[in-house]
Amino acid sequence: MPWRPIYDLYIDVVYKRNARCLDGANIRTAVLSAKELFPLSATQEILDEIRPLIDVWNDYAMEKFVSLFSAFVPLKMSHAEHAKYGAALWFEEMWYFYNFVEMNSSWETRIQHIFSAITEYCPGYIDWTPKLTIIFSKLLRTLNLSVRRSKVAVGDGAGMGSETSGAEWIVWMLGGENKSAHECFERLIECVESYLHPLHEGVHTPTLQSFLDSLVAEMVARVRTERVRMKTRNKVDCAVLSKKLLYCSVLAVNPKRKPSFYVSKIFSTIPLISHCLL
Repeated sequence: MPWRPIYDLYIDVVYKRNARCLDGANIRTAVLSAKELFPLSATQEILDEIRPLIDVWNDYAMEKFVSLFSAFVPLKMSHAEHAKYGAALWFEEMWYFYNFVEMNSSWETRIQHIFSAITEYCPGYIDWTPKLTIIFSKLLRTLNLSVRRSKVAVGDGAGMGSETSGAEWIVWMLGGENKSAHECFERLIECVESYLHPLHEGVHTPTLQSFLDSLVAEMVARVRTERVRMKTRNKVDCAVLSKKLLYCSVLAVNPKRKPSFYVSKIFSTIPLISHCLL
């Protein structure tokens, strides 16, 4: 399926006069579904089209670039296809942008979602081990953890949204022979444990509940993908989540859900978290 006609339509609807009065959100949803049908050569062609927008000092230009990238660049490829037509063409560039941006940038969350998606669609292709310190430091800042009796939030201001893609990213980084990601995951859970206590309830509480909800839901989705719906996606045996690692992950998260029952507001995610873990 050629990408140019739907790209021109999307640009006209979202960034121009939209003479046809179409809904940009619906067009984007259609693009996200249709880009799997783009030819392998489309990745390089799309990059050539949108790279002139890059300007790290211009938030509007960068947001437009990253938005178009996340909408049009295909991510569902095999390891061999990514090495020739996919992530090999853009990964280092996007990682530079992710590492470069600091604090409350609107396009940092989109890049995080891109990395989360490629980790899910092609597990094991990218070795995140050298980058784990940066990744988990940034993920910790998205949780809006507060200090001074919950009066001051220490974070990047993202919250309620970026923590969802962050949780998905963590889940799909787990597995394989290298246990570094799981060790960082356990340390992250230990860092937020005290903030889940009812005495420390604050502005961070909904974000943490959403993070735990996304973490558990994505873990369940991964288990179903790898062990039940094995024909729906390329399965990489070396990156499959082992029973031992799954058990350790449940042990890490399960005790943290209990204090959540005693906060002043019981969020709708708590029953779901408990149901998935038990």
